[in-house]
Amino acid sequence: MMVGNTLEIAHFRLSLGTTKEQFLEGVKASNTFLTAQPGFVSRRVSFLSDGEVFDLVEWESLAQAQAAFELSMEGDYPALRQFIGCLDMASGSMKHGEVLHVTG
Repeated sequence: MMVGNTLEIAHFRLSLGTTKEQFLEGVKASNTFLTAQPGFVSRRVSFLSDGEVFDLVEWESLAQAQAAFELSMEGDYPALRQFIGCLDMASGSMKHGEVLHVTG
């Protein structure tokens, strides 16, 4: 991570009946959209033992993170549909913050 970049932090639960394996396929599919966006740096996805998921995406700037989100809402992207179909949208939230410090 780079100090000054933007970290997008989303957390949610999987939709009823979605397996961890199905979710991971959705993550892999959605990476084709994410990695093509200007300002994309990296992504980490963590599956907690209680079923909650954290999706951490690093962007070069907040404006680029917001532009990618807006594009995802405007278009019809099959790779994103597969990913979003795995999520219980009512259970989640997304926030952005500036990276202030990095160790390691």
